[in-house]
Amino acid sequence: LSEGAFNGVTAIKLLYLDNNNLKSLPKGLQFTTITNITLSNNPWNCSCQLASLRRWMDSRQNATDAICASPSSQKGKQIRESTALRR
Repeated sequence: LSEGAFNGVTAIKLLYLDNNNLKSLPKGLQFTTITNITLSNNPWNCSCQLASLRRWMDSRQNATDAICASPSSQKGKQIRESTALRR
């Protein structure tokens, strides 16, 4: 996804991003209106760029999780468990 993929979009409720070979999310993505995101089967880079996603996931008890592919110290961990994304 390009950095501006969600610019001007203010009312996303559901976001299905499974199986898209995504490593990160665009910086402009606002999580305020999102109620559900599916993220599985993507090689997520669990770096600071996913911190806002982690905060959103922590605020939702039933939010689905995804697995980190990088950096190597985080590989195989769920995004919620990643020590690189602590609040």
